[in-house]
Amino acid sequence: HRPVRERWEGGTPVEARDGARAEALGRLIEQGVITRGQADAVASALAAAEERTGARGRWAEVLGYVGGGLVLAAVVTFMATAWNVLDTGARITLLAVVAAVLATAGFGMAGGPALLRSTAAPAPARRRIGGSLFALAALSTAFAAAEAMQEVLPSGFVPSASIWSAAAGLVVAVAAYALLRSAPGLVAAWAMSASLAGFGVQEVAHEFTDQWQTASSAAGAGLLLLGTVGVALAVAGVLREQGTAVGL
Repeated sequence: HRPVRERWEGGTPVEARDGARAEALGRLIEQGVITRGQADAVASALAAAEERTGARGRWAEVLGYVGGGLVLAAVVTFMATAWNVLDTGARITLLAVVAAVLATAGFGMAGGPALLRSTAAPAPARRRIGGSLFALAALSTAFAAAEAMQEVLPSGFVPSASIWSAAAGLVVAVAAYALLRSAPGLVAAWAMSASLAGFGVQEVAHEFTDQWQTASSAAGAGLLLLGTVGVALAVAGVLREQGTAVGL
């Protein structure tokens, strides 16, 4: 919350979290529409309503995280106990379904169809929950792609299945961030792109040079370039979470 501001001199000051609201009430007092006492009552009522709404929003966010955590725990438990029993097709299908469910849930939590409008501005809690669900959807997509590519790629093929999976996850993460810019979504996109810029470049460089030292240097250069691009996008305002982007 922004600092409480006192707008008027004399009498009981009207306390408001929003300076624009305080100025509007001040103009009404100066025009004789309402008295200072009435302005105090209006500001107090609005502040109380905001506190109740904020409390409900926080509880909704907590319940959203708890619900998502329970679902993921159930999925992880199932995979740990029955993963080896399932064939590759069943594994890919399961992971793809999980990714679709998470993406759909994130879309709904972030505002649904209203999110497609360029003027849509989800509430901070909805943005965080939706971004987290989208990030998990990108991770599930990467796992599904890894299972699929391990099935079709020959042993020792470059790029490996893990690199292809990171590329698939990056596509979903970038698309989700373009739809809903959030810190969790940015972290997911960074993790996938770092895998490509690090391990991907290392694999390809080693394939061409057959020297791990050269390949490692190339991977380091790729990560350095990725960091430079990330900072540039943050400074240019392309990335909404500038502090997070620069930190990553």
